[in-house]
Amino acid sequence: YFSGSPVLVVEAPFAEAVLLETLALSIFNHDGAVASAASRMVLAAASRPCIEMGSRRTHEQAALAAARAAYLAGFASTSNLAAGQAYGIPTSGTSAHAFTLVHDTERDAFVAQVDSLGKQTTLLVDTYDVEAAVRTAVEVAGTGLGAVRIDSGDLGELARQVRRQLDGLGARDTRIVVTGDLDELAIAGLAAAPVDGYGVGTSLVTGSGHPTCGFVYKLVARAASDAAGAPLVGVAKHSPDKATVAGRKWALRRLDDSGAATAEVIGIGPLPDQAEHGADVGGRRLLVDLVRDGDRVWREPLADSRDRHSRSFGELPISAHQLSRGEPVLRTVYETDVRQRR
Repeated sequence: YFSGSPVLVVEAPFAEAVLLETLALSIFNHDGAVASAASRMVLAAASRPCIEMGSRRTHEQAALAAARAAYLAGFASTSNLAAGQAYGIPTSGTSAHAFTLVHDTERDAFVAQVDSLGKQTTLLVDTYDVEAAVRTAVEVAGTGLGAVRIDSGDLGELARQVRRQLDGLGARDTRIVVTGDLDELAIAGLAAAPVDGYGVGTSLVTGSGHPTCGFVYKLVARAASDAAGAPLVGVAKHSPDKATVAGRKWALRRLDDSGAATAEVIGIGPLPDQAEHGADVGGRRLLVDLVRDGDRVWREPLADSRDRHSRSFGELPISAHQLSRGEPVLRTVYETDVRQRR
């Protein structure tokens, strides 16, 4: 979404519409912040998978929503089993330091984990001494060990050391997963390190410095009378720094001939009929009917939402790949007629 673009349009009696305000803003602001952070992290990780591990850093109900939002935005899996059950998200994770500490020795912990979960499990190797733990892990699981996890220290340097050690021990296919207060910038900084995956927690579920998207829910039109089918009259605030644009809106993503997005087009009034204007409708429609006359008329499985996010991100110009602050990568264009071009 881009500046001024409507994410949700509600047409209802005033009292009913107001009842939705807090719920809608709660969902959009929280889930949108997590999804935005997740999208940046997936971008920084390139083809390396990211695991959502933030449940212990947020409210128990928000944890499920965060796992869903992260998966939608490209995360490969979640460590939250409840989210896996509720939404069908792939689940993955590793053992905790407490699991190692509860055993007499690190070797005992590794043996117990491998006996229970098999050699493809991921062993945590930084509880005591990383080099000794990696050696023990391969001795216990063999060269077919699935992965090791590093959770502390200089992750880039440790990953290089562990990669050399694993290769020297013959465990060339054993993957290296890193965790530990990662965000998109830290992930980008590990691009040259021999890391195979990232586990992300706190930064992800708190929006990575942006805990809310700042969505607002504003009245932009009212019926001219109580009569059925009465025309809409646009209304707007003129408050300094909080002015709004009057009128019911529609939104399109304008694309060029190659399918790349060039503008966010926002129109005021009814959307012109696509059959009448054909390809000149101006771009890809961004809004669909969800509920009509109290009945839910549209559903999208989570897997389809995930695919749609990937396609939508793929439409954006290359400047969308920068992680630093900057101007919106698409300009917002207001039009009263879709056939106009500014």
